[in-house]
Amino acid sequence: MKIPPPIVSAESPREVFKAYGKNLPIQGGWGYSQADACIIDRNDPVVDPSVAFDGIAVEYEFIENRIREEMNAAPWKYLYVEWNVGIQFLIHDEGRHFDQIFVEVSAIELEDWIELKAEWTGPDGHGSPGLDPQAHGKKREGKRIRFEREFWFDITSFFGRGNSE
Repeated sequence: MKIPPPIVSAESPREVFKAYGKNLPIQGGWGYSQADACIIDRNDPVVDPSVAFDGIAVEYEFIENRIREEMNAAPWKYLYVEWNVGIQFLIHDEGRHFDQIFVEVSAIELEDWIELKAEWTGPDGHGSPGLDPQAHGKKREGKRIRFEREFWFDITSFFGRGNSE
């Protein structure tokens, strides 16, 4: 199973995500550990003070973008990338507040997807008596890689504050 490695970049996540057209109110690192936490800053100049701040939405946007960056940087390509939050912990440490989030990621490698598509669209594919859709679905799920990623966020700037503050 080919799992994408963690990101190693001289550029900050904020700089990298700008390439996707995302200008998130973040500082700090890639969030692989508490020491490398992504700092969510409700006071960042990109935050519109007339709109309620949603730090959780920023966390999820960061998760989506870091997973995309990891998958795109891998030497092999993936399709049908999906992720779901598994467990989450709130940690208080020396006056700072952190979210530690474990995310389950799954995807299908491009070469496996090509094989599955050929089976589905081929002469004995979808709609023909030669293809068992349930067996094909099981085969697809069997080809799906699954792994867990850990994310750390420093949420001090918005922890314990209502969205309207």
